[in-house]
Amino acid sequence: MLNNKIIKGSDIKVNFEFTFEGEFGENGLDNFVEIVINIGDETYSTINNPADFYKDGPLNLVLDISDTTQLVKSYYIPEIIGYNNDYDDGYPLTGPSNNRLGNVLLVC
Repeated sequence: MLNNKIIKGSDIKVNFEFTFEGEFGENGLDNFVEIVINIGDETYSTINNPADFYKDGPLNLVLDISDTTQLVKSYYIPEIIGYNNDYDDGYPLTGPSNNRLGNVLLVC
């Protein structure tokens, strides 16, 4: 993870960098039609919240919620799930059981 800190009211974004092998190796995140992140009790989607959560190339996701989040100061383990025709129930990219990206710190 390039930057793992959200500071409320700032323009700091959280960048999630991925590496892929196997079936997703060639196109990375572009293999998914929609990607959803659950962080704390908030959910953001690349389709429903494109200003807050979006792909920045096939290997990078950006979370930009410093002006919109209602989360309180704490550490959060993001759960990121990709959806496509083959994985309509979702393919877990990271989460509590697969926390390869680390925690996100929210600072108020």
